[in-house]
Amino acid sequence: MKLEELTKQQIILLTLLVSFVTSIATGIVTVTLLGQTPPGTTQTINRIMERTVEKIVPNGQGASVVMKERTIVVKEEDLILKSIENGSKAVVRIYEKAPKQPTSEIKKEEPILLGNFVGIGVVISADGNIVTGNGFLRNNQEYVVSTYDNKIFDVGNLFFGDNVSFMKIFTDPTSKEKYVFNPVSMSDSSGLKLGQTVISISGEKNNVFEGIISNISRNDINVGSNEKVESGIKNIVTQIETSIGTIKTEGAPIFNLFGDFVALNVMSKDKFVFVSSDYINEQLKLFESEKAKK
Repeated sequence: MKLEELTKQQIILLTLLVSFVTSIATGIVTVTLLGQTPPGTTQTINRIMERTVEKIVPNGQGASVVMKERTIVVKEEDLILKSIENGSKAVVRIYEKAPKQPTSEIKKEEPILLGNFVGIGVVISADGNIVTGNGFLRNNQEYVVSTYDNKIFDVGNLFFGDNVSFMKIFTDPTSKEKYVFNPVSMSDSSGLKLGQTVISISGEKNNVFEGIISNISRNDINVGSNEKVESGIKNIVTQIETSIGTIKTEGAPIFNLFGDFVALNVMSKDKFVFVSSDYINEQLKLFESEKAKK
C-alpha cells in the first residue's frame, strides 16, 4: 500500500506508532549512555515541588484561592556548599591556653593567648555548650576556643562521658553585645542510610572532605535514669564508617547534605572512630542525669 493511498485515520495511527517507537528507542539510548558514564562525573539533581498559595479577593465577591506549582532544581553541589557554610558556624577550634607573659604594667584587658591546637568542638546549644572528644583533655590544663568569626573565649569542662566530653564556653557577662552562638541541628541516626553523602570539617583551618556512609554499627548501651530518662538497655546506632577514611582531628564533625550533625570523630581504644549523634544524645542525657542529682 502506497503512503498517498492511506486514509487520514491510518496516517494518524502510523504517526502515533512512529512516535511511540522513537520514544522507546530514545529511552534505551539514554539509559545506555548514563550507564557508561564514569562515576563522579555527574551530580545528583533533586527536583523539589514547591506549592505557592495566592489569595485573590475581587471587589464585592468571596475570596478565591489559586494554587501554583513550580519545579526548583537543586544540585547536590549547592546542598554541599550550604551544609559547609552552616556547619562551619557551629565549629570551634580548641587550643591549650598559653600561660600569661610577665609584664611590668597592669593592663585592664589582657588578650587571651592561644597555645597548641588540640581539637574541634561542635556547638550544641544556644548558650555555648559544645561537644568534643576527650582524648586530648589533660588535668590542670586550661583551654580556650576560637569561633568561626575569630572570637576567642575561655572554655571549661562540664562532663566527661564515654569517648566524648561536654564543655562550656564562657562569654564576657559585662559585654554590651551578647555573643550569638550557632548550635547544630542533630540528625536522627536511625534514619541514616548506606551510601548517603556526608561532609566532614576538620583541621585547624577548614579542611573539608566529602564521602558516603559505608557502614553503620548498632549496639546495646546502658542509659541513665531520672525523671526524664528511662533506665535500662537501649539499642541505637553508635558508630558509622565513611569512605572519607581516617581523620586525625579529634572532635571533627560529620554533617549530611542538609547541614544536620551526623557524627563526631573521637579517639576510642587507640583509634579514631565516628560516634553517632544518637550516641552523643544518650551521653548528654547521662550528663543531665548527673547534674540533676547534685
